[in-house]
Amino acid sequence: MKRTSNLWELNKLQTSHNIIDYISLGHNTSKNEAEIVRLHFRLQGAYDFKFTQLNASYQLSGLYKSR
Repeated sequence: MKRTSNLWELNKLQTSHNIIDYISLGHNTSKNEAEIVRLHFRLQGAYDFKFTQLNASYQLSGLYKSR
């Protein structure tokens, strides 16, 4: 897995931008105790996403087509 991250803060509001390139199939766990809003964008491939706090799971997929 290759990860590139940037974090910005303005008046106690934090914004981060992360790009993650997965080289092989596997399991990745992420945990954050803070109250946050997450947006996920996927250009290619698919993955399962599980929210432990919400007791919910989602299957996300995306496909990038060049012109």
